[in-house]
Amino acid sequence: MLIQRLITILFSVMLPVQSHPEPPSDFDFRFRYGVCSTDELDPFTGWFTHELPGGAFAMAQLSLKADQRRHLYETVTRIDFFNYPSAFGWEPGKPTIFREGVIKYQLDVRSDGRMHSVQWDDDGADQGPQADRLRKLFGWAVVFIQDAAKESHLPMSPEPCSKN
Repeated sequence: MLIQRLITILFSVMLPVQSHPEPPSDFDFRFRYGVCSTDELDPFTGWFTHELPGGAFAMAQLSLKADQRRHLYETVTRIDFFNYPSAFGWEPGKPTIFREGVIKYQLDVRSDGRMHSVQWDDDGADQGPQADRLRKLFGWAVVFIQDAAKESHLPMSPEPCSKN
């Protein structure tokens, strides 16, 4: 029992403390998504823009808190975002099919002097670990945007595809 405690203490002292890495000072991103209209979160400029029916826009200043930036940086790093293709799920020669329910995403990330952009028209057909990781990342960003829009009291249209 004593030996087991000593080993536990020894390992806890010798092993590095697991800490959340801080994003590089140049870490930033821009995220766009939508089905029929486009919402954009642009911390580069500090603005969130929501497209309303009829082409008008609602805007609010918006930025991430330190823990949110850290979470995004960790996720981008963990999924190896910089090695995703710029056009995810697109195959040369494959026809583009425009259907209702296709969510268009674009994420631009700057980190350590590099810039990378991934666009994806997600119709649910892309499967596998890479698609799952990207959906989880984009899902987090969408929820963040929706929550921030509510807090900012931005007018949000209940039916983004409604015709005027």
